[in-house]
Amino acid sequence: MLLADATILYRVENIGCLFDNVTVNGENMTQTHFIDVKQIANNTFYTYGNYTPASYTIDSMIIEEVNLVANSLYSDMMTSKIEWKTADKKQEPNVTPDMPGWKIAVDPQRIRTFMIKMDSVKV
Repeated sequence: MLLADATILYRVENIGCLFDNVTVNGENMTQTHFIDVKQIANNTFYTYGNYTPASYTIDSMIIEEVNLVANSLYSDMMTSKIEWKTADKKQEPNVTPDMPGWKIAVDPQRIRTFMIKMDSVKV
């Protein structure tokens, strides 16, 4: 979704289920998919934002992962997360690490949200 002030709210979800073996067009949907957030943002600004490649550079984008409602940074949410006392030992979620250059990993049944802003736009 292209918001005002050269900002994109980008949410991506992998609806694949770990317990299903679903294939669509020859691709296994229960695997982790990698998405280039920077390239998608670049295409969105160019196509829907009426920006020309001369008006901005792909490196002038500020990309931040936010929580699902997009009101705080994901990293802040994780550091202030409540540690509940339980009988079981603490288990960290098993997530695939991202690749360099904003190529994000989207594991099955995972939703990720990003706020992408242009640092400076020459209009």
